[in-house]
Amino acid sequence: MTDRERSCEARIAEELKNTNAYLVSTYQEIDQANQAEDYEKQEELEESVTPYGVSVVRTVRLVLSGGGPSSWLDVELEHETNEPAQVTYHFADWFDHAEMSVTQEEAPGLWRMAEQYAEIAA
Repeated sequence: MTDRERSCEARIAEELKNTNAYLVSTYQEIDQANQAEDYEKQEELEESVTPYGVSVVRTVRLVLSGGGPSSWLDVELEHETNEPAQVTYHFADWFDHAEMSVTQEEAPGLWRMAEQYAEIAA
């Protein structure tokens, strides 16, 4: 089975570990280049860790229940209108967690709550 045939859930821990190791190593090199006053190398290295994209996301968290189990909504807001752009339902129980993005058609009650509290957060 190739890596691409495995699910992202099965691959994420290794991907995170590899990405973090790369960043730690590159930032060490950046610091060394800076200390050596090799600003050309420093700039080159900084470019290599520039993210593909950067965005600011406003999120409202609505905690529905606490303890075990617990549940909450993360409501991502549209930048211009502060209306819900995405609603993600989270469910957690002792050392386990799952999340699911839901559409307004799938979960109209959750979206109505998200809309109500998005207005308050604005």
